[in-house]
Amino acid sequence: MVKMGKAIGVICIAASLLSACSSGSKEKVGNDTEKIALTHAAETEAAEIVFYSQNGATEKSFNELFGDSLRKKFPDYTFKFIERTGTGTYLADLMAAKTHFDIYFASVGHYEFDVFPFDFQYDMTELIKKHKVDLNRLDPSMISGVEASSHGIYALPVMTNAMVLYYNKTIFDRFGVPYPKDGMTWDEINELSRKMTRKEGDVQYIGYAPFPNYMIYMNPLSIPNIDKQTTLPTINQNEGWKKFFQSFFVTPAEIPGVRDYLLQAKDHIVNQFLYQKDVAMLPYVSGLIPAWTELLGSLDWDIVSLPTFKETPGVGAQPYSVYYGITKMARNKDAAMKVLNYMLSDEIQKGLARTGNIPVIKSEATRKELGQETVFKNKNWGAVFYNQMAPVPYKGPYDVQIAAIYGSYGTQVMQGKLDVNTALRKAEEDALKKIQELQNQ
Repeated sequence: MVKMGKAIGVICIAASLLSACSSGSKEKVGNDTEKIALTHAAETEAAEIVFYSQNGATEKSFNELFGDSLRKKFPDYTFKFIERTGTGTYLADLMAAKTHFDIYFASVGHYEFDVFPFDFQYDMTELIKKHKVDLNRLDPSMISGVEASSHGIYALPVMTNAMVLYYNKTIFDRFGVPYPKDGMTWDEINELSRKMTRKEGDVQYIGYAPFPNYMIYMNPLSIPNIDKQTTLPTINQNEGWKKFFQSFFVTPAEIPGVRDYLLQAKDHIVNQFLYQKDVAMLPYVSGLIPAWTELLGSLDWDIVSLPTFKETPGVGAQPYSVYYGITKMARNKDAAMKVLNYMLSDEIQKGLARTGNIPVIKSEATRKELGQETVFKNKNWGAVFYNQMAPVPYKGPYDVQIAAIYGSYGTQVMQGKLDVNTALRKAEEDALKKIQELQNQ
């Protein structure tokens, strides 16, 4: 009530001053000034906005990405960040203690798993209309998963991850094979992998193998892991999974030398690429670049666009976005919405892009800034946006756990331990058990 009184007071004072010194254009000028005063009051009204995530983000990283900029933009707002540091700061602990926070954030899938069971999601549809948040500025693939939900617009993507193809130049140079290029198909990559898979001395090199979990979670075919209507696993029901498993877990592993390598590898494929340096190509998330700067600095590498299926040219993997959503418990939802809207502004999105974090808006000017303030500014950042990202399908509260089960069976297929049909059937059985277990918690 006090805050509204101050806003009304500002409007009344401005109107009375104008009426004392103007006559002919008094009504028009008064109305304009009234609008300006109202806008100013709304923007400068004091508020406290508390951010929280249990994804392990630090207050330092939050401030570098958003906090410092938000404090400059909204000097009358107080911004706080609750950092997950251990017992007492996990989401369940905070909910039990009735700890208040206004904006929650987590990666797609994790957001739903964290938020829906505690039922603190908030449909921001009306706030978005009220504050004229232009969702048409966003890449449609990045918000399609939220729009597919029955919970309304419970979150907005603020930054994202894309899947690209990393390659080790040193290995290609050693074998005298041309580097991969943007716009290749999976068939072409498999042929290139065949050329690059060979043994030299005691070292077995392979051309490429996928990292199952991310490949499933960001699958280019946009197959949902869980059926929205039945909440049952799709792995043995949707025919698309057979094509997926054949394309990513059978065909690449059938190249002579690859399956034996996978069976004998000391670590998963990402670490083999980074540490052992015996994998020529790796399909993986672009977030590796800003996160592992020092380690990547020890490699001679670059990226190209993720290969595509010849049946769906120009369509890459799904984005792996970080969602930010206002909570039911938010004390000033209007202020929180203004903050989220600003986080989608050109200013903030360009800042994210420059540090190697992928923006969610379609602006070409913003996309051209990608990676330009990193030590890797001369890398092929255009690979990130070379393809249209595949639409994100429905994501349920158990999506992450179910995708992990699918991924474990993908690994077994690659290793030759299971055929595709058996893997799909067993994955379905395990997924059903996991869903039942999670529902009973």
